[in-house]
Amino acid sequence: MAKKLILKDFELVEISGVDRPAQESALMSIIKRKEEHDMSAEELKVLKSKVAELSAALEVAKSMASLHDAEKMYVSSMSESDRDSFIKMSPADRNAHMEMSKRAQEVIEINGTLINKGAVGEATFEVLKSQQERIVKQEAETKKARDLAIQATFVRKAADNYSHVSGTSEEIGTLLRETADISKSSRQTLESILEALEKSNKAAFENKGSASGSDEGTDAISKLDAMAKAHSEKHNVDYATAYSIVIEKNADLYGETLG
Repeated sequence: MAKKLILKDFELVEISGVDRPAQESALMSIIKRKEEHDMSAEELKVLKSKVAELSAALEVAKSMASLHDAEKMYVSSMSESDRDSFIKMSPADRNAHMEMSKRAQEVIEINGTLINKGAVGEATFEVLKSQQERIVKQEAETKKARDLAIQATFVRKAADNYSHVSGTSEEIGTLLRETADISKSSRQTLESILEALEKSNKAAFENKGSASGSDEGTDAISKLDAMAKAHSEKHNVDYATAYSIVIEKNADLYGETLG
């Protein structure tokens, strides 16, 4: 049986630590004590205090280990007392506490300025938020109405100019709109193809004694189209943007295209 090895009379010259320990919750305490006599009452008091301190630290470490990553990040900036209070909460209460804090830090952007809920107060923030949401909704509705107006114009152009081309007016109109911003030469090529198809199909249809089609509104569409192209080239904007501006400035002319 091996003898117990007892080390005596040695000096501790250095204690080293690491920033990322393998056992984060592990604790160690070193106590210097003379064997010649029992501890005094004062020494025993200090020892008990140290044990209590280490026990409390161990409980905190255990509690910290039970937190999920979001909770650990949340308590990292807390004071020690706030952290201890948070750790003692139930999981449901911790989640509610974090949600409340998150709402207090809510931010909205108005005209490029960030506004924090905690800075202006909940009541004022809710008013500003409601106003901002209404503005965003109005802008979205305006954009939608403008898009619908532009789409309707292209559909009408397709109906008036390419009624004999295979496909519905909606489909041809969508094609015209989606290709409005390609190069001028490419757009002219596409229009030439559509015009050739229209002419060929219309002639075939008329030869059967069923000529149809109306030129009503065609002049207005052509004028708007020419104005949009000119605006696009002059102001270096895409065709859709130019067309939107032109129909806003020429509401009467645009009304003619709607019949």
